[in-house]
Amino acid sequence: MQPTTAFTHRNKGRIRRWLVLFTLSFLLVGLESAVEAQGRFRRNPGLQQEGPPGLSHQEFQFIREHFPDRFSRLERLRAADPETFREKARELHTEVRRLMAMREEDPARFQVQIDEIALRSTVRRLGERVRDSQGVERQEAETELRQALTRAFDLRQQLKQAEFEGLKKELDELENSLQLRLERREELIEEKFQELTTRPEVDW
Repeated sequence: MQPTTAFTHRNKGRIRRWLVLFTLSFLLVGLESAVEAQGRFRRNPGLQQEGPPGLSHQEFQFIREHFPDRFSRLERLRAADPETFREKARELHTEVRRLMAMREEDPARFQVQIDEIALRSTVRRLGERVRDSQGVERQEAETELRQALTRAFDLRQQLKQAEFEGLKKELDELENSLQLRLERREELIEEKFQELTTRPEVDW
């Protein structure tokens, strides 16, 4: 009994040492990975631009590419007020997804929309400049503001026209569908009759 007990104690001691070594190795590997990742971030700050809650990385980079002013404001807000930053990011999600889809479906309309959104910032800045200036500087600012407003109106009109054309096309297709259904009135009624009398009901 005593040799067996001694053998068991030796095995338990070896197992404990093995578990300790395994745990230390695991922790060292994790630490090396963390240090390596930190080094990559320091070498390439762009890797740190992960999408915030509410915006994917692609959506965040989309804002950076097409709305640099808004992106800069978001970055400042991220550092100063993270909670408000997350709220703004969630608010932007729907608009950014709509624009990304438009870019794929209608590139020409997408470009008009991008120009119109960018011009909004210009109009706001010029409005502030008019309010804060006097004399010749104010007159120049007013002239620039009127030109920007004219351009903004034309861009918005293009977007409204495109929206109207899309709705009109849908209405035309619906009207054609209704007319075709009316022309097939007797045929559809007979088909429905046959369906009801030969197999379970099917929507018509």
